[in-house]
Amino acid sequence: MDNKKSEFSETVSDMSRIAGALAGATVVAGKKLIRYLNDLTIVDTILKPPADEVQITDSKTSRTNTEVD
Repeated sequence: MDNKKSEFSETVSDMSRIAGALAGATVVAGKKLIRYLNDLTIVDTILKPPADEVQITDSKTSRTNTEVD
């Protein structure tokens, strides 16, 4: 009877180790994915200047020049 209990406890121990390893790997992979997506966002922001600001600035400049004249 004791032999079955010790085998069961060893099995549970092994399963908990595997579950812990999988959970740790999931956390590490999630952090890497978040960093990767963050890097993509930063690069995209740097490479593409906002086109709307140029148009807004031009329209404000033309309005100001019209009002001054």
